[in-house]
Amino acid sequence: MLVLIIGLSVVFYESKGKTDTGVPSQVGTTTDTTVDIATTTIVDLGGGVTTTVPKGYTVEIVKGSGVPQPIPSLTRTVIVASAVDTRVKTVIEAKVPELQAVLKKDPTKFDYWIDLGMYFKVAGDYTGAKLYWDYAGKLAPTDYISFGNLGNMYAYQLKDIAKAEIYYNQAIKNGPKQAYIYVQFAQMYIDFGNNKQKALAIIDRGLNSVPGDKSLLEFKTRLQ
Repeated sequence: MLVLIIGLSVVFYESKGKTDTGVPSQVGTTTDTTVDIATTTIVDLGGGVTTTVPKGYTVEIVKGSGVPQPIPSLTRTVIVASAVDTRVKTVIEAKVPELQAVLKKDPTKFDYWIDLGMYFKVAGDYTGAKLYWDYAGKLAPTDYISFGNLGNMYAYQLKDIAKAEIYYNQAIKNGPKQAYIYVQFAQMYIDFGNNKQKALAIIDRGLNSVPGDKSLLEFKTRLQ
């Protein structure tokens, strides 16, 4: 079997060499760059990728899952904090299994990972929230939502400003036009240390990317 980096597995076998069970009797790969072109076939796998197949062999392309591995546990039980309202707890305990069931069938659903993490956060299960938002970030590494959510959670629930900064900066890198991220980031510096200088620097970064944004201008006015 020849495994390609693009997530495809290419198996080529002799078209006349199968056993009665349907399992290929001979499976081979070729890494020989000096093979005789007259006895081989170059197969286009798509995406600019090709492979050379010996004469008399048939190509079978097996697609991979298309999602990062490993996939987080989708049987994790949400632990709802005692301070959470009973009605909210009921909703969380109903929605979490529903989201997990959908993701078991189709783990490519980015929004479902985000929602699952949010229910865990509201429940006070921050380990679970981080687990699912981290995976959402791997699934969509250029999106900003999971990183912004993690920045907010690290700041206000986990009280780890250093990590919150890392996640907020990644969120800004991925979504430079998202004014709310700059506002949240700046507010963190006000709420933890009342550091107006750092907060103003973040707001100015935002105005450089989103000139004239009302929310950023209002926040800057409050700082001055």
